[in-house]
Amino acid sequence: MVVDRKSKQRDLAQALDDLRQWQGASAILPDDAVAPLLQAQRLSFEDFNALHPGIDPAWVVALWLVRSLRDNLSLDPALIPRVDKLQHWLLAFIAREQGSALWSEPNWCEALDRLLFHWQTWYPHLGRAGEKFLARTEQLLDSLAVQAPPVALVAVQDFNRRCDRDLERAAQLAGRIRDSELGQQKVQQAQRQVDESVSQWVAGSRLPDPVLRYVREQMGPALAYYLINDQHREWQQWGELLQSLCAVFAPNKTSEQLALLRRSAQALEARLSATKPPPGCDNLGYHEFINDAISAIENLLDGGLVDAHIAPPMSRPKGVARLRSHRRDDQAHQLRCGDWVIFSSSQQGELRCQYLLQSPVSDELIFINRQGHKVCQQSVGKYLDARDLGHAAPVADIKIYSTALNQAVARLQYCYAEQSAQRQLRLALEARERESQRRIKAERERTMAARRQADKAARQKAMAEEMARLQALKLAREKAEQEAQHALQQQRLQAALERVDTLREGAWAEILRPDGGRERCSLGMIMPSTQKYLFFDKYQRKVGEWRREALAQLLLDECIEFFEAEPGFDSRLEQIVFGQRRGEIAAP
Repeated sequence: MVVDRKSKQRDLAQALDDLRQWQGASAILPDDAVAPLLQAQRLSFEDFNALHPGIDPAWVVALWLVRSLRDNLSLDPALIPRVDKLQHWLLAFIAREQGSALWSEPNWCEALDRLLFHWQTWYPHLGRAGEKFLARTEQLLDSLAVQAPPVALVAVQDFNRRCDRDLERAAQLAGRIRDSELGQQKVQQAQRQVDESVSQWVAGSRLPDPVLRYVREQMGPALAYYLINDQHREWQQWGELLQSLCAVFAPNKTSEQLALLRRSAQALEARLSATKPPPGCDNLGYHEFINDAISAIENLLDGGLVDAHIAPPMSRPKGVARLRSHRRDDQAHQLRCGDWVIFSSSQQGELRCQYLLQSPVSDELIFINRQGHKVCQQSVGKYLDARDLGHAAPVADIKIYSTALNQAVARLQYCYAEQSAQRQLRLALEARERESQRRIKAERERTMAARRQADKAARQKAMAEEMARLQALKLAREKAEQEAQHALQQQRLQAALERVDTLREGAWAEILRPDGGRERCSLGMIMPSTQKYLFFDKYQRKVGEWRREALAQLLLDECIEFFEAEPGFDSRLEQIVFGQRRGEIAAP
């Protein structure tokens, strides 16, 4: 990836050098001309050259980059003045480093991508941490304004390291929230399993009243401790003891069963006496339970009657019920751990938070801010409604600066190819014109020599023929020029078709709407049978569909632009949270 970026940097610098030589343009753009160009609805290479002839072409690339950067950003309004400062610094930086294209160097791209990512996750209601973030931002912008590029790069990287450490701490806190949610789920599962298992072992059996009462009121909740802490041996031991107790007090025993009971009763009593009470059971009540069970067994062996009752099924434990109260709760929310979402409301403003997980207890979506604090929890249906209404907007997972740079470089490459083709055509026409003039001159000299030797009538006839020949040459030259123009148009159309053929599903595009605005979308489907290309916005709604030739014509008319969106950062939150979980599972 670094090698590819270095190659792109060299190609960009070479293209700018060629354009400077072809146009003889190397002047600096006046300061008062920057704002109108940034605010213009449309800025093409031809418009820029018409408005400011002789200006270095690096400026138009800088303006394209800043305009795309502004369109890709989704920031809190409080950061807009800081973005303006960064934009002016970028313009000056690109103009100053126009020869080396340092601003497209991989280290700078990575640093600025990370900086803008942190800016996108900030919002005013972060308390003291948010105030510290703003103070760091102001300090960084002040240092960028006065420092040389190497020192400025170190300043940006230092700012990013501090912010990354904040996200590391936030990820640790989020991991605790996730562990708490999973712990609640484990407790409920353990209680449910205890309830089902005890009902399976005891329900329908005859047990002495004190024994049955203790099992239902004390033993059931206490046995959940073994399941929560994965003490399966103790859980299995108590399951066997309770089933043995139920078998002892089963009615209508045969003589063989009574004989087996007399042989095994002493061992069962010893096991009961030696078994430690489950955690949560008080020793006094547990020993009374053991004594009651042993007394009932001995009374049964002596032929006495035992006051026993049939055990009913255990009732299910009360817990947080998973209520599907919204009609859309069963739909897929399409969020991944670490995705950033912007919630907005007229009362509280914007809330920028990160999706953590869907609660296994309540099925609600849990969101945290960049400090790792839980700031929002809502059902899937409410989130989907808010997203459809525009009150919840997922943040695009792209590298903002690199994507803007890709857009600007793509436009420059297209303009460079067109300027190169026009230059080649102009040179070819000039060479053809020189050759034509040479032939005309030679023919004229021959004609003059023949005219001097001919009589008056011959000279008049020769003059008429010469005029006809010159007219024919003129028509031939005009025809050649028209053919050359047609060849150029076909070349541009073929280039546009080849550009369309290179598109793949997932490619990004900006489409010029009839109202003059631009809409970003991605290529969602290519239909080879009909040569149709279907474009969708970030909510997977179809923006439009065009055939191959129509799409190429839109590209020629500059009504659509294609560019590559750099992939987003790996979610550090997801790495830490799920990395811890994998470590716990792998532990023996």
